[in-house]
Amino acid sequence: MAWCQHGEKTYFSNGVQRGVIQEGIAQDWVVGEYFGSDTNRCFAVPEYITHLEIHSGRMYVSVGPVLYWSEQHRFDLFDMGGSEFHGAYIQFHHNINMIRSVAGGLFIGTEKQTFFLVGNSPRDFVLQRVANSPPVEWSDARTTIDGGEIGFDPGLCVLWASPVGAILGLPAGLIVNLTKEKIIYPKNVTQGFGCLVGYEFLHGMK
Repeated sequence: MAWCQHGEKTYFSNGVQRGVIQEGIAQDWVVGEYFGSDTNRCFAVPEYITHLEIHSGRMYVSVGPVLYWSEQHRFDLFDMGGSEFHGAYIQFHHNINMIRSVAGGLFIGTEKQTFFLVGNSPRDFVLQRVANSPPVEWSDARTTIDGGEIGFDPGLCVLWASPVGAILGLPAGLIVNLTKEKIIYPKNVTQGFGCLVGYEFLHGMK
């Protein structure tokens, strides 16, 4: 189950069903009405969403190897075919298994590698590969940690597990292997879990 919180709303998807929970009531996550200048774009909400994250006022979702993003502050409007200004999606070579936001951009994990999308607007994105190893799916902790509290530059950081160690994703897109040469991780894992308890990153994989 993928989910993220925005104000009083929880957006979720289990890969088949998608929805929005508000005040304890779940509703369908459906396309909304477009207000703006005339356009020939066709908006929708993607089906079969596997991962989702909010970054700089847009919702980013994955469907297989494709990353889609919504209109600014409109999580119910996705231009599935691309726009006249910028295609509203990025196609990766392998299925996406993690999307995590930090101040400087988005960490995107696939089944084979880990990338960082530098920037806060799709028009400005620069794609960088940051690791030749993938995140273990579902191992990213939903809670962030301030790097300044653990010996790194200040700013909120994200954590996930990979086959080569526990990874800290810094706000500018750099990554740090926190357990390199300390713990031997299994190689052929596909899924796991992760959570932050105080300053301890608890994680496992199978």
